Amino acid sequence: MPTIGAVQPYLRTTALRQGKAWLQTGLLQHFVGGWQLSWVYEYQSGQAVDWGNVFYYGDLANLGNLLNHDQAHSRDIHTWFDPNIAFRGSGSIPQGFQGFEGRAAMQPGQFQTRTFPSRLDSRRADGYRNWDVKVLKKFQITEHLRTTLSADLLNLTNHTNFDLPNTDPTSANFGKVTAQIAPSRVIQLNFRIDF
Repeated sequence: MPTIGAVQPYLRTTALRQGKAWLQTGLLQHFVGGWQLSWVYEYQSGQAVDWGNVFYYGDLANLGNLLNHDQAHSRDIHTWFDPNIAFRGSGSIPQGFQGFEGRAAMQPGQFQTRTFPSRLDSRRADGYRNWDVKVLKKFQITEHLRTTLSADLLNLTNHTNFDLPNTDPTSANFGKVTAQIAPSRVIQLNFRIDF
């Protein structure tokens, strides 16, 4: 997955004053000085949603309005677009109906020519946003013995990055997102001894 924007800054908490570093010696240096902090921020725009070969009744130019993402998503964060635009009733399609054929028996055959585009730009999946942070501290025990303690905070803000929504109009989950594309917050502690 390519990263569109990434920032990798590096900071040291050791302050400088008149050309000399603070907290480089003494007891406080072991606890307060010498900490290192680095982070990476990733951002990606949402990918185009894949669609199967489905029957759609209406004007494709109006599909973005019909999907009604903003209103449907504000009622339920797992709903990516309005699931009620699939017709699941009996009999013929009502006059003026715009939406998808939602009855399983009325779907295109396996070898039927595709009638619906495989991807649309009118509704894209959720984007990807993530902060990873690393905190590191080295401890000099003796001249030849040094330890390093670090913590990796992956997905620091515990932000949920949603996977693609279900685009099968015959499914009960049509229009819903049922998975995420990255793990929740992960904290890793690392300890290393150099001698």
